[in-house]
Amino acid sequence: MPASLRALFFWTDDFRRVSEWYSWFSRSERRAGGTQPWRIPALVILWGAVGVGALLLLAKSVQNSSAFDRLQPWILLLNITGVVALTVLLARKLWQLVRDYRDHVPGSRLTARTVSIFGALVVAPLLIVYLFSLIF
Repeated sequence: MPASLRALFFWTDDFRRVSEWYSWFSRSERRAGGTQPWRIPALVILWGAVGVGALLLLAKSVQNSSAFDRLQPWILLLNITGVVALTVLLARKLWQLVRDYRDHVPGSRLTARTVSIFGALVVAPLLIVYLFSLIF
């Protein structure tokens, strides 16, 4: 649901009804062939190119310190773009999981449990690497 509709109906009783209508409409539009079949491969190629571009800029800047000063803003911009895109995708999926959990969708409780376990398993190595990098 677009943010404008969400903001308009979030604190009212109509939010659930509008949310269900919008999700039904989106699904029926997808079933009717409303989305382009080339969209997902194009996005994969686009973000793959962004990642490869960031790595190439980084490799080029490592060879020469003056090149690093010149390329640093571009490297930073590409990395920030990737982080923002991943954050948006993760937040969207977490919101979908919370919505499914509240609606008692079959499998949502198992999915929530799996996500929480993997999240806990990821935090420990991240903290170790982060704290170790602070020392050096």
